[in-house]
Amino acid sequence: MSVGQGNCSLKTAFGFSFAHRLVAAASGSFDESGHEQLVVGTETGKICLQGSESVFHVNDKINFLSVYKHNRKIKEQSIKSSDNSEYDIVIIGTNNSLMAFDVFNNKTIFHREITEGVNFIKIGNIDEYKNENVIICGCGTTIWGFQSDGKDLFWTALGDQINVLELCDMDGDGLNELIVGTDGIEIKAKIYTYFYKLKLFSKVLKNASFFAEFDEGDPTLAIIAIKPATFAFGLSSGVVGVYGQGERLWRVKTKSRIVSLLSFPDQNHVACVWQNAKIDIRSVSTGEIRTKDQLEGGELSIAFLVDLAGVGPLDSGEEQPQLTLVFKNGQGF
Repeated sequence: MSVGQGNCSLKTAFGFSFAHRLVAAASGSFDESGHEQLVVGTETGKICLQGSESVFHVNDKINFLSVYKHNRKIKEQSIKSSDNSEYDIVIIGTNNSLMAFDVFNNKTIFHREITEGVNFIKIGNIDEYKNENVIICGCGTTIWGFQSDGKDLFWTALGDQINVLELCDMDGDGLNELIVGTDGIEIKAKIYTYFYKLKLFSKVLKNASFFAEFDEGDPTLAIIAIKPATFAFGLSSGVVGVYGQGERLWRVKTKSRIVSLLSFPDQNHVACVWQNAKIDIRSVSTGEIRTKDQLEGGELSIAFLVDLAGVGPLDSGEEQPQLTLVFKNGQGF
């Protein structure tokens, strides 16, 4: 979905359909065209690519999908395919493992057994790894960090189940800190050069110590970094809100369950996407609803930002991704 001009309204930009029940989805560029494509995980352990008949079978329950990008605007390390060409790589988290799959060459890059399973994956640069991407995984009550080839970088054990991970520059030093949301009752941020110990409901880590804690009273299901030292959060109780510079700017209580929070259509707004396919676009500074919509299609699996419609960048070169909603029944907008 995209935002209409002038009156901040939502309109449908494209649609898609998979003949499967879906549990996870992501997007990337997997062939020579360079176009973004949707990749999904099904209830029956299959990885399917939009517009392709190819299917990769995973002999385990799929929990989460992410994509290791090779073409970011920032300087970062790439995973390279076996023919030395660069394509995005699908990162798959299951009940028992983490694996990286090269769609273009139909090849597994690595496969790591993870006893606690992988519930969430965040890929990005952080602190000493500022010039490369790190695959950061929430594995039960443990955080694992991996290189692009699957080798260990760090791990740390927590006391609570990890639900969500996010990267944000919380102290303005130009380096990302890790924000973690768990089944506990705090959002904690830790900024650290070396990852040894981490704790959270929402916590931020730095230099092996807690940088900040945000006590909200319920488990955290969603976090999105909006700009330096500013992030939005969503709780299991239906509460959403925003913190800026260490202070809570606002919070509101709803009757719905949050699926995704997204910085959309710009850094002044946050899109709250709910399990029942309701969408609220709110002001980051006040929480005021700027526009809202209710879609038909059943229960949502995930929502994210990507230019699947091929709109392309603005004249300024700035990307203009659309709000993409993926339903559990295989439909999407």
